[in-house]
Amino acid sequence: YPGSRSVGFHLVAAGVGSVLLGQVLLSRDDDFRLGLFLAQMLTFAFVLRLAAFYTTPGFVGIDVWTHVSLTRSILAQGTLSAIDQNKYFASPLYHLYLASASSLYGLPLRGALFLSLGLVMPFACLLVYAAASLLVRPRWAALAALLYSVGDYVVQWSLHLIPTSLGLLFYLVVLYAVVRVTRTEYSLRDYALLLLASVAVILTHQVSSFIMLVTLGSAIVGQLLIWAGLLEPPDVGRSLASTASDPTNLVGLFVFDFGFIVFMWSLTPFKGDTFLETVLSYFRETLVSSAGFLNLAGGESAVSGGGAAGAAPDLVDQVVTYLDTLGFLLLLLVTFLGCLYVVNRRHSEQSVLTLLLATAAMLVFVMGLPIFGIRNFIPTRWYAFLYAPMALL
Repeated sequence: YPGSRSVGFHLVAAGVGSVLLGQVLLSRDDDFRLGLFLAQMLTFAFVLRLAAFYTTPGFVGIDVWTHVSLTRSILAQGTLSAIDQNKYFASPLYHLYLASASSLYGLPLRGALFLSLGLVMPFACLLVYAAASLLVRPRWAALAALLYSVGDYVVQWSLHLIPTSLGLLFYLVVLYAVVRVTRTEYSLRDYALLLLASVAVILTHQVSSFIMLVTLGSAIVGQLLIWAGLLEPPDVGRSLASTASDPTNLVGLFVFDFGFIVFMWSLTPFKGDTFLETVLSYFRETLVSSAGFLNLAGGESAVSGGGAAGAAPDLVDQVVTYLDTLGFLLLLLVTFLGCLYVVNRRHSEQSVLTLLLATAAMLVFVMGLPIFGIRNFIPTRWYAFLYAPMALL
C-alpha cells in the first residue's frame, strides 16, 4: 500500500531498517543500548505506518470500507441489531471498539480508526519482545521484535485496519501469556490474562480464533511430549533453564475456548445458515470436488490476473516480489535453525516446543493444504500470526 509515498521514501525506510538490524547484530555488548534501540524501532514502525495514513485520503485497503459501514450502522441505530444478519454479529469487538473511539474522540470514523487501532498496532512488536525476553537475552529479544515489526503482512495489517488487525493484537497477547505460563511459575493473574485475551480473540475475528486454537493445541501436544518422556529435558545443565517445575496443563483452557467458539459460531449468521454450518459445508465440498495433490487453487486465470486485461509486471515489481519472497525464506531458514536448537533435549521445554509445534502446524495450513487445493482456511491471513512464533524461534 504505497499510497503517494515516493520510491525514495521506501529506499530510506529500507536503509533505516538495515541500520537497526546492524545495531543489534554487529554492535558490541558495551555499546548496545536496549532502551535506545527499542525507541528507535518504535519510531521507525510509527513513521512507516503513519506515513501511509497521512498520504491516503480515505482508508488503506478494501475490506475496511465494509467494516466502517457496519460500524456506522451501529452508531446510527445505537444497537448491535443493526448488523444482526452479518457474520460479525457474534464477533463485534472491532466494531464496538471503533464506535466507542469515534464517540469518545468526537471524530469521524476514519480519524477514530487511525487514532485508536492505528496508533496501537506499531506497539505489537513489544509483545513479541516481552515473550522473547522470557526465553533469551534482551538483545536477542529486541532482534525478534525488530524482525516481526518489519514483516510484510504485519505491516499490511497495521495499515489495512480490519478485525484481523485487532485479532492479531489479541493473539500476540495470548502468545505472550502462553509463553509466560509455560515458562515461569505463573500466578492466577497470568492465567487470567491468557483467558481474557483468548475470549477477546473469539469475540473479534473467526480466523484469528482458529489460529489461536492451533497454538493452544500445540501447547498441549508439547505438554504431552514432555509427560511421555519423549523430549523431557535433563534436570541440570540446560542453557534455557526454566523456572516452571512441571509442564503447564492448558487442556481446560483449550476445551473452554473450543466450546465457546462452537457456541458463538453456531449463533453467527452467514449466507443463509450459521457460520459453523456454512464453513463445514464449504470444507466438505472442497474435499469432494476440488481437493487433490498439486490441484492449486485459483487456476490459470488467477495467475494471469484476468487474462489479457492484466498488465504484465515490470522489472521493479518483479525484483520487489523476489526480495519479499527471499525475506520470508531467510526467516524460515533461521526458524529452522532455531527448531534444531529446540529439539535438542538439553533445551526442550514446553514453552519452546509450543512455538515449534505452532509454527509447524501453521505452515501446514499456509503452505501444505494449498498444495492440495484446500484454501478454505484463508492462508494469506495466517502469515502475520505465523511470523510471531517464527521470530521467537
